[in-house]
Amino acid sequence: MSSCIFCPPASSRKKRILKKNILHPGHLQVKKKEVLIPEGNAFRFLLINCLFCGKIPIESKRREGVKKDKIKDEMSLEEIEAEAREMLRGMSRREFLSRSIYGACGIAAASLGWSRLGLGKALAASGTSSIIQVRSNNAVAPGPSYNAPVIHQMLDRAVTRLTGQDSVEAAWGSLFSKDDTVGIKVSCIAGANCSTRPELVERIIEGLKLVGVKENNIIIYERHDRELDRAGFPVNKGKTGVRAYERRYPGYESEPVKLPTRDYEIYLSKVLTQEITALINVPILKTHVASGITCAMKNHLGSIKNPGAIHGAGNDMEGIGDLNAAGPIREKTRLIICDALRPLYNRGPSDDPRYRWLYQGVLATFDPVAMDVMGKEIIEAKRKEELGADWPIRNGRNACHINRAAELGLGQGERAQINLITLKV
Repeated sequence: MSSCIFCPPASSRKKRILKKNILHPGHLQVKKKEVLIPEGNAFRFLLINCLFCGKIPIESKRREGVKKDKIKDEMSLEEIEAEAREMLRGMSRREFLSRSIYGACGIAAASLGWSRLGLGKALAASGTSSIIQVRSNNAVAPGPSYNAPVIHQMLDRAVTRLTGQDSVEAAWGSLFSKDDTVGIKVSCIAGANCSTRPELVERIIEGLKLVGVKENNIIIYERHDRELDRAGFPVNKGKTGVRAYERRYPGYESEPVKLPTRDYEIYLSKVLTQEITALINVPILKTHVASGITCAMKNHLGSIKNPGAIHGAGNDMEGIGDLNAAGPIREKTRLIICDALRPLYNRGPSDDPRYRWLYQGVLATFDPVAMDVMGKEIIEAKRKEELGADWPIRNGRNACHINRAAELGLGQGERAQINLITLKV
């Protein structure tokens, strides 16, 4: 099996390889029909292609806390690659986790999720991405009036199905641990009536608390304090309770991240880079005059100091894709939940009640690119229905950031490779 400069022969791998501040996802520990990756004194089950060459780099070595007899019968690199590619071919994450190959370590070994090593890459390697969509006829009533118990039930169904777990607690425990500090990126720029719903975030917080995450280790953040306040997220910068504050409160990184599309330099908030260990992205689905749509990926313009740099000239918004390739965003994202209860299908991002409708949906995935593909599909279908003919999103070069993100390997950009599973509550 050939290797690249980032994947030297197994005999020469003595430590993890750092290149351009991106941690190489290699050095897996191998047991017969089992691939383990160290996570402190525990192990996670993972099969993932090299971020650089597409191969599956392997290191077999005994780790502290693992007995020798637990790592015998090791497979060759060729055997591992063949078995891994067979497993990954056309398999959803739920199917992947439900296979018996992971044996003794099982779901516990998978419990810290994929995204720490580049979630989109892992999903792209499998060929397909899954999105769980839960809909209800009773989540929102005209007015609008939001039914919190139903919305909570919708989120519970989405997360349990996505993770393949039997209970809400097990679902959240498969993604987060009690030692995590979790950021929740909401979208509140358009005011109280067109922002991420508090009912949805309330249930996310309850899920995190089920697995032992402390309230003060949960941080809701957005561009400005005033946006959080008016959307129903009271600002809290104290040492008790769930924290909520603007991106600038802890400051920004002094060193910029350079984006290749237009030679941009952006400055990430320290909420993202220093304060949290894990991230949940919770956008609201709507159109946008510049980018075509705003969903998972565009939500991170609220994670940086200078979003105007990305807006660019001529509505060329490919920079959104590059932004989502930034290490802290890519590596810390554990879950994406889209508020599609009352999307906005025209004249966004500002609220316009004429173009809101009761879709009454909650979507969950691990793939930000697939989420934007599906969000665009939902919006396009509504636009076509209202006009009575094709009414595509023309701004933002037809949401060009989606193709850019797919090119960067951040997730699945082809609709045919996205498995949409719809449930009813």
